[in-house]
Amino acid sequence: MKMGSVLFTEKHLQAFRDYSKDENPLHIDEEYASRTPFSERVLYGVASVFFLLSKSNLKKTDFISFKIDFKKPLILNKTYNFSMEQDENIHILKIFKGKSIYTVVKVETIKGEKQKSANFSLNSDGAHSLLDRNQHWNTLPDDIRKLELFKNYPGLENTHYWLLKILAWSSYWIGMVAPGRQAIYTQFKLYIKDNNLNFNYDRNEIHDLLKRYKSCFESASGSSITMISFSRPEPVDHLKDFIFNDKNNSLLKDQVCFITGGTRGVGSVFSQMFASKNATCFASYFKNKMTAKRIEEFIQSKGKSFRALKLDNSIKLSDELKGKKLNCLVLNAAPNIRRIDPSELSKSEFQDEFDHFYKLTMSDIQQFKNYLAADATIINVSTTYIDEKPEGFAHYYDAKKAIENDLKKFSKNYPQLTILNFRLPKMHTDQTNNNIASDVALSPVKVVDIVIKDYLARRNLKGFHSLECNLKKTY
Repeated sequence: MKMGSVLFTEKHLQAFRDYSKDENPLHIDEEYASRTPFSERVLYGVASVFFLLSKSNLKKTDFISFKIDFKKPLILNKTYNFSMEQDENIHILKIFKGKSIYTVVKVETIKGEKQKSANFSLNSDGAHSLLDRNQHWNTLPDDIRKLELFKNYPGLENTHYWLLKILAWSSYWIGMVAPGRQAIYTQFKLYIKDNNLNFNYDRNEIHDLLKRYKSCFESASGSSITMISFSRPEPVDHLKDFIFNDKNNSLLKDQVCFITGGTRGVGSVFSQMFASKNATCFASYFKNKMTAKRIEEFIQSKGKSFRALKLDNSIKLSDELKGKKLNCLVLNAAPNIRRIDPSELSKSEFQDEFDHFYKLTMSDIQQFKNYLAADATIINVSTTYIDEKPEGFAHYYDAKKAIENDLKKFSKNYPQLTILNFRLPKMHTDQTNNNIASDVALSPVKVVDIVIKDYLARRNLKGFHSLECNLKKTY
């Protein structure tokens, strides 16, 4: 086995960008990336594959199949480990850090006699074909871009150019697939048959690529490219001025509210909606100070009371509250969610993933319980899909279910509190969406508006109450 470490830098990113012509703002626009669940710019997923190929001994080996799994995003200017394993004609290339695996490449090479190098051609007909959205998909990078790529990925020049081209092409689909609609491809498979990779489409089915969980391009000879995806959440922008400008909206005047994870995604919507009703609002954040500062300045610019806090040793909640008690605590904070193949995890590793979600919420309850008013309300953000457990998300839904059960027990010990457990539908800020695009079109603004209306109607109730929040899909 070959092992080593790598520090992914701006040079890795820019060299791949120039070669692939992939202009996804998640990778190149710091401000845009700060509003996504990733919080900061990430390396192109396919760039990590280029790096693995550059370190492998595959060279210009003839391939039968080529499979990539993108497990987790790679952050720039951080060091990761990589490994290369080979068992006869099967090669496993990985980027990892500790127990966390980020990119896995599995390559099957031909045994015995060498086959000829495969050709690559992908053509599509029709004015509305999604393939034609990428103006550069069927162009060859010039020599300058090639040389810059090989300079930053030394050893990559020994890989077939047709393979580099098809991978660079696929990078476009991994990120922003169509304007205003996004998906992240978590798995890419390439199967080669009869030395042939020639594709031709005379139908327009693929312009609705996002509406399918699995997309497959297949040639007459049986060669194919398959991509498996789930929807990636879009950034949540600031709410419209009219929401803040209603002078009669003082429903929460003199109320103190705290939203965990309240500076981005659906959490930022909670913060803005509570503040718009003249509550004194606080929100916690984990690490993205830039995004937290931006939402704080925006809400304060509307004349509302809001503070974004990173609750560490330097900040004490008691100092911020100045003797006030919390009338409402919104348990919204959650780590980024990733799809997991259960067969790849041991029981202890699955437990680690479960704990990742469970302990965050339960530790928040312990941290805040002494600051709650005697008749306070706790809002727990759960999910309507908790009993379905879509494949690959059992760790997340098991944790959510356990949290609900523990909140019921907590309610018995604190009967004077109102606990509203909202099972919310999937929204376009929810990374657990792994089905079709219509599942992710719900507006978080509309969902949170309904939650707050329910909160206002039920905040004087006592005990634990589980509420399904069902909405018609909004497009």
